[in-house]
Amino acid sequence: MENNPKNVLSGVAAFQYPILRRSLGQLTTSFGGFLATCAAMYLCLTISLWMTLPLSVIAAGFLFTITTSLAVAVGPPQQGEGMPRGFGFLIFMLGVRHPPPLNDLSRLDAPRKLVGLAAIVILIVTFIPQPFVAVGTERSLAFEDLNGLPLSKLPVTIALGTSVNLTFAVNNTGAVRDSIVIVAREPNLAGAGFVIRFTGYRIGANRTTVSTDTVQVELNASQRVVLDLQVVAPTSWSIPLPQDLSFLVHATTPLAIVSKDLLVTLHLTA
Repeated sequence: MENNPKNVLSGVAAFQYPILRRSLGQLTTSFGGFLATCAAMYLCLTISLWMTLPLSVIAAGFLFTITTSLAVAVGPPQQGEGMPRGFGFLIFMLGVRHPPPLNDLSRLDAPRKLVGLAAIVILIVTFIPQPFVAVGTERSLAFEDLNGLPLSKLPVTIALGTSVNLTFAVNNTGAVRDSIVIVAREPNLAGAGFVIRFTGYRIGANRTTVSTDTVQVELNASQRVVLDLQVVAPTSWSIPLPQDLSFLVHATTPLAIVSKDLLVTLHLTA
């Protein structure tokens, strides 16, 4: 009596229809959690990479759950198909034989076949042969001229009582978004009557007017800021002219992890 197909069908009838509440809950705790964690990681990039790191572990957990669910839904690969080691690990953990269905007598109806086909299509579309790629996170800076050529020294001739405007760029040549602090300050020249200050900077098409010796900007990878630096010479000088002077424009990332200097030489004339 127990092997009667009618008894089997009646016993599994309650499990033939999806439970919407559980389905929505599973989507929320898998895809929803993964997307929410990725959004939080993106927002934390502008604050600190160290805040992003623990969130990436949580995102990896959600991603593993999603990948495992897809692998179980699709079933084991056919013989002769190549597979990355990650999928081989999943098969090793889950086994090569799919668990038997509760009801192997009733044929799948059209909606369930469409859902299964959609799952296979999603797997094919989102399949990544190399899911983990090492991305460089090193930080680096470079001073450049307006043509994008490297710049390490900037010679200038200036007369007493006049001013000159210098234009150059600082490029974030690192692989991640970073905060850059640029300082043009020389106490000895300031004591002698020189005024050195930034009058503005431009990132893309956005220009900002300032009047300070320190500028701090946020730059994406391979993005640069074009700076306008004004040097005002004093009206008098106690030492016979001409004289050669110099100061540094210093660019650095937070905690001085990476820094770069631009040497500005001043040829002071009467």
